Amino acid sequence: MRARKTDPATSKDAGENAANFAPCHYRAILLALVDMKDGTADEIAVNCWIDKYQISRRLPEMTKLVRVTTETRLSKKGRPARVWAITKQGLAFLEKGK
Repeated sequence: MRARKTDPATSKDAGENAANFAPCHYRAILLALVDMKDGTADEIAVNCWIDKYQISRRLPEMTKLVRVTTETRLSKKGRPARVWAITKQGLAFLEKGK
C-alpha cells in the first residue's frame, strides 16, 4: 500500500500506478548516487529528474539497492536528513539494466 486511507484520490491513484514507474525511479536515483557517492533526498533531487518527494518515497523501498549511512546532513529546511549510498546490489541493478 503506497497511499494512506486519508490521502486524496490523486495520491491513491499514484500509489496504484507506482509499480509501473518505480523501477525507472530506482534507476534514476541509483545513477545519481553513482555520480555523487552518497546524498540526501534533497541532494539526489538536484542530480536527477525526480523531485525530492518522489525520491523520499522510493528510498525506503530500495532496501537492497541503497543503504543509510551513519552520516546526516542538513536538508534545505535546516533539518537533519539521512544520507544514502548505493550498495553492490544497486550497482548490479544498474548493470543488469544496460
